[in-house]
Amino acid sequence: MVRPSLGSTCLVLGLAACGGSGASSSAPPGAADGASGNVDLGECTTRTLPFYVLDADYSTSLDRIVVLSTGPSVVLVDPSTASTLMIPLPAMGASLSLAPDGRSAAVAHDHAVSIVDLAQQTPTANIPTTTDAGDIVMGGNGFAYVFPHGGGNSSIRVDVHSIEIAKAVDHGNDSMGQLDVGTLAKLHPSGSWIYGSILTVSPGALERNNLTAGIANGFAFQRDQGDGSVCGDLWLSADGLDAFTGCGTIYRLTPGTGNDMVYRASLQQVPSTRPVEALFQSISLVPDKDRIYALIGQQIGDPQAIPLEGQVGTFSYNSLDLLGTKAIPCIARDSQKHLAVGHYVFTSADRTKLYVLAQSPIDPIWGLATFALE
Repeated sequence: MVRPSLGSTCLVLGLAACGGSGASSSAPPGAADGASGNVDLGECTTRTLPFYVLDADYSTSLDRIVVLSTGPSVVLVDPSTASTLMIPLPAMGASLSLAPDGRSAAVAHDHAVSIVDLAQQTPTANIPTTTDAGDIVMGGNGFAYVFPHGGGNSSIRVDVHSIEIAKAVDHGNDSMGQLDVGTLAKLHPSGSWIYGSILTVSPGALERNNLTAGIANGFAFQRDQGDGSVCGDLWLSADGLDAFTGCGTIYRLTPGTGNDMVYRASLQQVPSTRPVEALFQSISLVPDKDRIYALIGQQIGDPQAIPLEGQVGTFSYNSLDLLGTKAIPCIARDSQKHLAVGHYVFTSADRTKLYVLAQSPIDPIWGLATFALE
């Protein structure tokens, strides 16, 4: 998943994956983050969270937001009450992935992978690996898959590390690698494929790996196709037919065929946006409600663009038209108002609410905003 910029935190953690796509360090003109004095805090309905977020996902089966934090820990957040339960980890993690049933998770560390039973709220394994902490995908087949970060060196060719959980074995050999470092990956709903967004090639590209043998193989690659740019993270539709990228582009998926990963459409452009990296930081797909919710990403220093940063864009799933945008409410802490920029967006299991994990763009303060699903 896309992880927020950690800034100076990276110097403390020493994780190879630090310094990925980031949050802005600038606030909208005229809005003083952390303003004190006679300030109306009633509008600050984003609830404060007592930890820093490194990565996050949502478990539909448990109705919990699952956060990888600096504890080091995995934190289960009840989105109704914002109450938290912390599961300690043996070391700092860089990325997190939930199993398809949402009841367990894999965490990538530098040279290790932790497996966590979320239902029982306990770690169950810590498996040594030979790779640094990149993105990770938890399969439903007894494997977790690590995509090396490579320390930001895009010239390195690496392997997908297939971690066989029951045997605690790392099936990976970077000396024979064909994969681009820094890939952000997602499990296809069939469970038989992984798709990835490659961030270190220009123009952008998608890739696919076959999981039918357990160990990832069958590498396939598709470059940006003119009208369809590839950037940022990747989100797959529940029916497995489409991949949405951080550029707002959509690629048709037909795994195992020669017509896989073909560009088909794009979300309508959000007016005045001028993204630094990807247009969208996080996307939640709700086809049964004809909705797509997308957090607008980091903007360049343009007075018209910066106020859009971190807002929630609402789109029609069917027409891909922009239906509107809304700001994430501020966070109140220590009698001060803190602006909030969204990093992760999730739809509740009952399809009635939208949850946004947001951060102050200046202070290391995180919060949870809740919207009624439109």
